[in-house]
Amino acid sequence: MCADPIEGKVWVSREQVSRGKPVHPDCEKRAKAFTAEHRAAKQKERAARPLSLAEENRRLFAEQDRIRELRRKKSQSKK
Repeated sequence: MCADPIEGKVWVSREQVSRGKPVHPDCEKRAKAFTAEHRAAKQKERAARPLSLAEENRRLFAEQDRIRELRRKKSQSKK
């Protein structure tokens, strides 16, 4: 990642470009932080766009399933 000699504790990178290679702990932490920020930005971008019809139906069916499960649990507890 940074090409400096590695001394002390060595980590193994999990990042796509350098997976399995030894890296500095600080370099790996920076890479993980960058990846987390990138994922959050993509998630935010996805949330901003309108849902397709299939995605909206999937969300509605999941909500219906959740409501049915809650009602089932409630009716079982009354018995």
